[in-house]
Amino acid sequence: MSVRTTLTAATAALVLPGVLVATAGQAAAAPKDSASSKRTVSSAFVDWTEEDRDNVLGLPGNVHVGFLKIKSTTQYTKVWGQIIDFECAPGELPGGHGEESTCEHVQVRYLDSSDMTLVVDTRAGTAKATGEITVSNGGHGEPGEVLAVVPATIDLRSTTPMASFTRTETWTDGSTSYRSRVRGTASGEVIVGGALGRMGFADDADDVSYGSFEKYTEISRERVG
Repeated sequence: MSVRTTLTAATAALVLPGVLVATAGQAAAAPKDSASSKRTVSSAFVDWTEEDRDNVLGLPGNVHVGFLKIKSTTQYTKVWGQIIDFECAPGELPGGHGEESTCEHVQVRYLDSSDMTLVVDTRAGTAKATGEITVSNGGHGEPGEVLAVVPATIDLRSTTPMASFTRTETWTDGSTSYRSRVRGTASGEVIVGGALGRMGFADDADDVSYGSFEKYTEISRERVG
């Protein structure tokens, strides 16, 4: 072996480990897999207590307590809710959690929809939902008998100023981390109008209802590794 060959081999022996180390360092510094998304969400909520002592609605029981929740994005709209029917003596109403009541529980009816639309106007302080509601005696996602399909119109109007809000959420399970930031506007005190089938939210003096709505933009990022 010539001197020149020996020197070249020695130089390679010194240089190559450095190259390998640099390559390993570059791999270690590679960015983690990540994904980000942005979406705008509108949501509305309404609950009510409907007294029907004269059985105008023709439903089991004479007091009906219910709620409906609507959440809408550009990709989907989800609707879920329920109505609990009670038979109550004159002057009696169902009690809340932990409260005693002489009312008799009759049944639970479940509400959902595949064609509900929701429009929230934060500048005007209003929200409007329209569509058809399917009423069944099966739980959400469970088989049940369809009792009725009724038209629904829900009008919500904020009577006090809308309020801006910001919230963040973070979590990690060791290999995956998630962070989201939400900015939006929510209703204040709300007047509820409209009807669910033949039941109006504000057509009788004894109607009791509550509503709220909001619209927000959520930016989220997920990192793996």
